[in-house]
Amino acid sequence: GSVIGYKPDSILLPHQKGIASLNFAKAMRVDESKILAVGDSLVDAKLGYSKENRFGIAEDEKQLERIRPVMGDCAISQDFTPVITWLLKKI
Repeated sequence: GSVIGYKPDSILLPHQKGIASLNFAKAMRVDESKILAVGDSLVDAKLGYSKENRFGIAEDEKQLERIRPVMGDCAISQDFTPVITWLLKKI
């Protein structure tokens, strides 16, 4: 359909994702050290509280090498199977 309106303060830009994840945890009364984050780019390096609780998913080896330094663990995959496996180990 057509956009008929929006709330400007609801717009989230990529560079704001990290602080948004912390604010979300606070609003949900979750300790920020418990945030588990999944990402696919360097922007996602700021998600959550710690590198160990970030999982990177990549389409190919080139993308994997870019994100590996900011993720606790990562995998190349075309689906979310490795993400689900990682999440189940974490919880």
